[in-house]
Amino acid sequence: MKTRNGFVSNSSSSSFVIVGTPLTKKIETRLKEKLGVKPDEDEWQYEREEEIEKLGVSILYTSDDSDGSYTVGKVLADVGNDGDFLERKSYSIDQLNFMADQVRKVVGEDVDVKLMLGTRPS
Repeated sequence: MKTRNGFVSNSSSSSFVIVGTPLTKKIETRLKEKLGVKPDEDEWQYEREEEIEKLGVSILYTSDDSDGSYTVGKVLADVGNDGDFLERKSYSIDQLNFMADQVRKVVGEDVDVKLMLGTRPS
């Protein structure tokens, strides 16, 4: 009998790196106002993806239930486990701070923007 050592999974996952913040109700309200979306409209982030990107940010499903399921910000990497590899890149602290400032301009200056990374189901 053969035994496999190491990580084995039958589920799909993807890894992400984003300069951003959890998509809270407060930030969602601000974005809806900027985009002219009705306050009670659901699934708006999928239907308005191009408009959101024109604002200079993206909304990424990150499945972090402690802060919410979505993160808004500048996506640096989003790689699935289907054989893709993370492209090797580097960003200076000044570049990351600039990106954080760009995110704050969209979501609000009072928002705590961080470098966030993790793995989520895809």
